[in-house]
Amino acid sequence: MRKSVLLFCVFVLSSHLKAQTFYDRNEYMEYVFGGIGDSTVPTGFLLNRHSDFDSIDWQVFTVSDGEISTNFDLHLWLDLYCYLNLTKTAGQNLALPPKEELFYPLFTEIYSQEPEKYGLHLPIMMLDFEVNQFSDDAISNGNIVFNDGVFSEGSNAQEGVLTKEFFCVSTFTDSVFFDDFWLRLDPKFLLTNRSRQVSGLDLIIRSDTFRLALNEEINIAPYLESENFIETIFYFSDSTLLRTGFLLDGTIRTRDLEDEFELEEEFFDEVGSILDDPMLRYGIKWGCGNTFGDFKKPAIFVAGFGASIPDLILEQYQYLLHNDLTEYYHHFNLTHLLDELLATGHDVVVVRFIEPLGVL
Repeated sequence: MRKSVLLFCVFVLSSHLKAQTFYDRNEYMEYVFGGIGDSTVPTGFLLNRHSDFDSIDWQVFTVSDGEISTNFDLHLWLDLYCYLNLTKTAGQNLALPPKEELFYPLFTEIYSQEPEKYGLHLPIMMLDFEVNQFSDDAISNGNIVFNDGVFSEGSNAQEGVLTKEFFCVSTFTDSVFFDDFWLRLDPKFLLTNRSRQVSGLDLIIRSDTFRLALNEEINIAPYLESENFIETIFYFSDSTLLRTGFLLDGTIRTRDLEDEFELEEEFFDEVGSILDDPMLRYGIKWGCGNTFGDFKKPAIFVAGFGASIPDLILEQYQYLLHNDLTEYYHHFNLTHLLDELLATGHDVVVVRFIEPLGVL
């Protein structure tokens, strides 16, 4: 992430040197890649538009012989969703809806449920996308021209563009907290830019197999153990199938505080506790160009659970909490908002308050 922030800093600096001012990342990318037409990037996604694309392990999401060896989880799903958003071309791309259309209705649904009474109901989420990428010799062969920081089409431009297949599956949690835990095959969360559509799904938990048609759901909680790999076999309308799966913890995930703090210290530039309370934590990432360790332009993001909440409620709604500051950071950064703030010199502070007045 640090590398991508530095690259974006260079982008902003170089743009000003050329008397060009770009107010956000998308505007800059349209300037750099505006000379590449839709016919050259027919999938609507170009990996090269991600400023740090060459450091990402895309192999994790790559289909090989109808299978993927990766054990997916929610964080990998969100990573690929963010990556794809950053590689969208300028044209209208309805295959990957913005977070407001995709996640906000889901949040509303989750918060309206009474899981302690009726169980927790979540969709199975799929990403099935074809994406384009410049070949290694696209520029040397003259298919793609790179001049003065801008890409444009050369001779036979389409011959210099590769097509790759990426796939990921998960559900909107990594842990099960209730005796009733329902998974449904909801078409709204089966996202794809391909011509094939999902027609059905097998869920395999150890030796038990469950077949789901579209809009069907099943309670899998009775079949779960403490650690589970949920194998999935997707059946598509073109008669192909794809075998993969995702991880799901069957117990409330707990983490030793020392291990949690170590993870936070590796990720943030500075971390600490407020009033020595481990539930009141903060993490700081200094903005681009801030080498002094003092706030210049702070942007503070606070995640909390109200002024004073009884322990019983906290226990019932653990699934709405995250374990450490790094997870809060990634959720706030779903559309790379924090990356852009860092790149423009803002110091990003993430604060976790769980029952924030509990120490007073």
